Amino acid sequence: MAQQEKIDDSAPVCLRIPERLFGRERELAVLKQAWALCRSGRSASVMVLGQAGVGKTALVQEFRRMVAQDGIFVSGKFDSLVREAPYEPLVEAFRQLAKRLLAENEESLNVWKRKLQKALGQGGFLLAELIPELRYLVGQGSRVEGREGSEAEQQY
Repeated sequence: MAQQEKIDDSAPVCLRIPERLFGRERELAVLKQAWALCRSGRSASVMVLGQAGVGKTALVQEFRRMVAQDGIFVSGKFDSLVREAPYEPLVEAFRQLAKRLLAENEESLNVWKRKLQKALGQGGFLLAELIPELRYLVGQGSRVEGREGSEAEQQY
């Protein structure tokens, strides 16, 4: 916990916040289980839900630190005030992934490009329209023919 300091007007108050997250062992265990699935070649996703101020971001940041050396970790955050962007957390996560992959050396980047193109197929082009950072990774494509305006937007 933060150390309690006497507050007076002679000096600024300095709160010492612990670097370690307390009281979230169960939640961290769930995240570790999902990470273990991913490390074994399977897929997993986890949604961290809760009211504002309960420590969701701190939990995700702590987990990110724990797994930073073992792979690529991306996350996205939903802003309840921005209702017109329902997929924003996924877009944010894919942007993080694209930026991380684009920083790889050429050999590793080419491996990732092949993996993504194989996994996403033609859907990669749709994602690249939504997330321009992915264009170099999945290639250039075009909208599904015959769709215009709001119909084209609904493909997302």
